[in-house]
Amino acid sequence: MDEHEPDAAVTVIAEYRAHAGRGDEVAVALARHVTATRAEPGCVGFTAYRDPDDPDHFALYERYADENAFQAHRQTAHFADYVEGRIAPLLQDRIWRRYEEIAAEPRSSFLNSLPRVRHVYEAQLSALTKTSTDGAAGNSS
Repeated sequence: MDEHEPDAAVTVIAEYRAHAGRGDEVAVALARHVTATRAEPGCVGFTAYRDPDDPDHFALYERYADENAFQAHRQTAHFADYVEGRIAPLLQDRIWRRYEEIAAEPRSSFLNSLPRVRHVYEAQLSALTKTSTDGAAGNSS
């Protein structure tokens, strides 16, 4: 197991591909699992998605307060029941991966960059206006 900072939030994105035609069964069990997981004290967010063009394909977006909360989730009775007991046997493929959040730039840095951005947009707008004015003048003959 890789080393992870125990106090850092944990984000997991998982993909499930059900055996052909088994997507409805996965969806029923997954809906129950989502409800139970959201009630966990360390769960920050848990959302399951179903591909509208491929009803046997699912994506899960999971967020936990820290490593302990993530590990506790994987040890719950509902994880064993729904994921391991009901969903996994219906899948042909199941992958999951951890992600680390890319921190947003501090607000002050963003606000300081606005005058430069405005200058670039004004220059582009001026060039576009000049081009359309020149084009319109040339077409009036």
